[in-house]
Amino acid sequence: MTVMGMHLEESNSRNHVYQVAGNLTKVIGVAFDGSHIYWTNIQNEAESIVRARGDGSEAEILLTSGLDAPEDLAVDWLTQNIYFSDNVMRHIAVCSNDGLNCAVLVTEDVHQPRSLALWPQRGLMFWTDWGARPMIARASMDGTRSRPIVSDNIHWPNGIALDMHQQPQGRIYWVDAKLGSVQTVRPDGSGRRTVLDG
Repeated sequence: MTVMGMHLEESNSRNHVYQVAGNLTKVIGVAFDGSHIYWTNIQNEAESIVRARGDGSEAEILLTSGLDAPEDLAVDWLTQNIYFSDNVMRHIAVCSNDGLNCAVLVTEDVHQPRSLALWPQRGLMFWTDWGARPMIARASMDGTRSRPIVSDNIHWPNGIALDMHQQPQGRIYWVDAKLGSVQTVRPDGSGRRTVLDG
């Protein structure tokens, strides 16, 4: 398994697609902050969050302690903090970008968190949870005011993305693997609709 990169402005280059890291076993989440790429490794007994330069150089393990199955991660581009979900530990947590200072933010009503997205300008985070009570949830980035925004007719929510430019409120998009659909909702949970239906 590898983490790959792509030069979008160099379409005629032989190295248009390049390897950032190789010989990996179980990588799930990946994020980029403008200079570094981050990924989660859920290999048994080697669970970690790793960072490297965009070209793959200077790879370093940032965090191993307290991880069981780090599924996804997102980097706050304002503070450089790393937010991540852990499927087995059943929480959403945050660490400084050097991995030295960490805190669990949300544990209540978190069952199997999967994907994670941040909206730093509004101080919000959103995640998918496909546990016993599948949902799209949100909280302040300090972990307070956690609540589900979608919990009806949702089964296996996976990837999540934000459209921060959609006026007037923005929109959250997610994939439901069981329904084979892409759905969207406003950040407050209103205006739900299906974008693509499998």
